Amino acid sequence: MTLDGEIVSGSTSSVPDDDLEGMTADSSGEFLLAVKENRSVVGDNTMELTRIERKTLQSYRGLRADKGSVTGQIRRNVYIFIYWFVLAILLVPIAYLISDSLGMLLLGAITASALRDIRYFMRTKQIWPMVEEIMNWPRIEELLDN
Repeated sequence: MTLDGEIVSGSTSSVPDDDLEGMTADSSGEFLLAVKENRSVVGDNTMELTRIERKTLQSYRGLRADKGSVTGQIRRNVYIFIYWFVLAILLVPIAYLISDSLGMLLLGAITASALRDIRYFMRTKQIWPMVEEIMNWPRIEELLDN
């Protein structure tokens, strides 16, 4: 069990023994997770972002520009829907030739996945005012500009 750039403390009772590698325990059974050296804090509390952290903050920046709109989210994630469309075009006819029910099952699964993604976008739109209010936007811009 490793968490990049995080120090985690807690009890070892719920952690499997093979996940305790790299951790040290004190006498009370508490542990501290050894931290990888991939992030650093220097001088004025500026940190070096990992790739996933940078992409997450860029996503928040995009959501802020679009005010969390569903159409804006679809536009930024159009590749997901292209993927589902291409998958349906390529696999559904083949599955339908094998079995009518298999073709319909596959088409239903692909459609459900696309609709699930749209529902996630709608849920994000619903909670966006709260997220926008609590985010530290000057700090996010500072981190992304470094």
